[in-house]
Amino acid sequence: MSGRTIFDPDLIFWDLKGASAEECLHFLGDALEQAGKAKGDYTDAVLKREAVYPTGLKTPSISIAIPHANPSNAIENAFAVAKLEQPVVFRHMADEEQEVSVELILMMCIAEPQIHAPLLRRILEVFSDQSMEQEIHSCRRSEELYELLQRKTGI
Repeated sequence: MSGRTIFDPDLIFWDLKGASAEECLHFLGDALEQAGKAKGDYTDAVLKREAVYPTGLKTPSISIAIPHANPSNAIENAFAVAKLEQPVVFRHMADEEQEVSVELILMMCIAEPQIHAPLLRRILEVFSDQSMEQEIHSCRRSEELYELLQRKTGI
């Protein structure tokens, strides 16, 4: 991975209004495509993958989703992040019969397959810290969330 950060302040959205997980995924996937980070089929690939391999997760801090597509759909490593105005329902990563009310979506767009697992592991480490909930809720705008994610993840 290059020395540049994987988070982009222009791809972090504060209090995103979405009626459903699918609507939020469309918004974030389209943002990645428009930013030149993902190919034109990225959003569709994320939606298809989410239907088979759900990504909702209850962490010790807040409930998150980490949707993504295959590296073949990505151009450049990036995250599109949305702190939602109201939670939306995702299916649980480990038990697709279980629903998770997700507050934060971290859409991974990974062009380098070898970094996928380490990035995912780092995100899970950060969100296993219960203090993250309070820190996220103390943010008031996307720039503050960007700075928090940069500081906490180091990616």
